[in-house]
Amino acid sequence: MSYSISFNNSDDCNSNFSNFHREADNIRGFDANSSKWKIIKADSTDDINPGTFAITGTNTSDTLPWRYATTIVLSIKDFSGENYSNWLTVINENDRLMIRSVKNPADVGIYIIISAPIIHSSGACTMKIHNVVNGVNIYPTINDEYYISHLPINQASTSNSLILN
Repeated sequence: MSYSISFNNSDDCNSNFSNFHREADNIRGFDANSSKWKIIKADSTDDINPGTFAITGTNTSDTLPWRYATTIVLSIKDFSGENYSNWLTVINENDRLMIRSVKNPADVGIYIIISAPIIHSSGACTMKIHNVVNGVNIYPTINDEYYISHLPINQASTSNSLILN
């Protein structure tokens, strides 16, 4: 299984990846390779502390495979305490979200955003998600650290799309 990002031309690629991080006036996406969150078991936004996140879904067992996740509950602050609420507020429906283990790149979940993020007064953010990679059950490792990345999808064009083989 391979994952790649496809663009129409080099200008399209440069315009998207030259700013593939948070900027005050031109937010395009976020590659979280320097920011981490720890996955925990949680039943509500009240359980989310700074630097943590949880997934919930259709599987009711204690350990949820990535493919069954339907909601992510994420602290607006990463492990270092930096506030990511500005980044979270620009995520739109149909954008892509990738959650990847710091220790094991094969431990990954890739999702379509079903509903725009909701930031709660508790400091948590919730998003409805849909898995785009079906197949074997890959389980996240509870209490491990994960990078969380965002890829915006241009609604007017399918050229900026995530290609999954």
